Amino acid sequence: MTRCLYCHFWADIDSSPTQSGLIRALADEGIEIDLVYETRDFLLPPCLPENVRPFRVDNWRDCAEEVMAYVVKEHFDRQYSFILAVDAQGLAVALPIEKQMGIPLVFLSCELTFRDELENSIDHALKDIEIEGTQRSSLIIIQDKERGRLLAEENGLDMGKFVFLPNAPGDKSPTGGENYLRLKFGIPPQKKIVLHAGSFDAWTYGQELVESAHMWDNGFILVIHTRQIPHQGDFMSKLIDQCDPEKVLFSSQPLPFDEYGRIIESCDIGLVLYKIFPTKYTQKNLFHIGLSSGKLSYFARHAKPLVASNLPGFRRLFSIYNNGICVSSIEAIHDALLTDSSQMMTMGKNNRLFFEEQLDFGKNIAAVLRKIKALVSSLP
Repeated sequence: MTRCLYCHFWADIDSSPTQSGLIRALADEGIEIDLVYETRDFLLPPCLPENVRPFRVDNWRDCAEEVMAYVVKEHFDRQYSFILAVDAQGLAVALPIEKQMGIPLVFLSCELTFRDELENSIDHALKDIEIEGTQRSSLIIIQDKERGRLLAEENGLDMGKFVFLPNAPGDKSPTGGENYLRLKFGIPPQKKIVLHAGSFDAWTYGQELVESAHMWDNGFILVIHTRQIPHQGDFMSKLIDQCDPEKVLFSSQPLPFDEYGRIIESCDIGLVLYKIFPTKYTQKNLFHIGLSSGKLSYFARHAKPLVASNLPGFRRLFSIYNNGICVSSIEAIHDALLTDSSQMMTMGKNNRLFFEEQLDFGKNIAAVLRKIKALVSSLP
């Protein structure tokens, strides 16, 4: 029996298409998974496969000894075939186990960090762990070749051990969600729904987008869907208080992973906005976001035309597929929305083609599973 120790400490197991998809794909292959995760304000997917066993820790920074003791005991009974560590936080827990027990290490990169963008000793120490861990990893999973090249150059890695998995869901099954947002909010059919879905903060132009949407033509309404539940006095609640519900609506009730497509299906135009911001994850990591954008992949799956930030990867993508419009400012979104309806419809169809050719999880996961099986079969 193949067995995996899966170390993941982001609060997105129930919302990231990569995490949910990979866990399910491994489980479908009959792999037993011990999922080590940190207690956060999220719920695990409601239908974790039976061969996935959650192991919750309080804080990734001080759980290494606890996890090591667990692994030593479990490994004695039924040996682990490999460890899958997500980002540097996962490596901080997984690397000591790999060193002590010799269990092969697979690294899943979700967020890129760069030494020249780090500002404190804690982040530099974590970067040291990431560099050592990626160099010791037998296999590295990342979203696309550009992000792989950047990670390889930053950490001194051989591109030969990379395999590519876009941050995208599998193909859709019928959702019955074509009118989900219209029914939820009573949006009239003559208004086009412009959807901002996913993380909503300063680095996704939160404040600027809301202010700009109030100036849009009355034929459009902005819906912001985020899993962040607003609390009195916080960023979200203050924005909601400023909004005219005829112009901007907030949806903060998360749907289960398998039902999320209902929200995307019910919009007319999708926004994919990223603002370069001086933090460790919102500079080059965003500038080269590429196929790591979950927003991009969901809108593509549901054939929605895109209005996106003017980033090099999006410009290249739109020049190839004609599936969206890049804007150089938030104010320019309005003019993009006024693009002829037939052109928007064509962009939506082209975006679906982009999904089928490059993003579909069901097609891309096959190469990842082959690499993992080859790694496991090479073990003594």
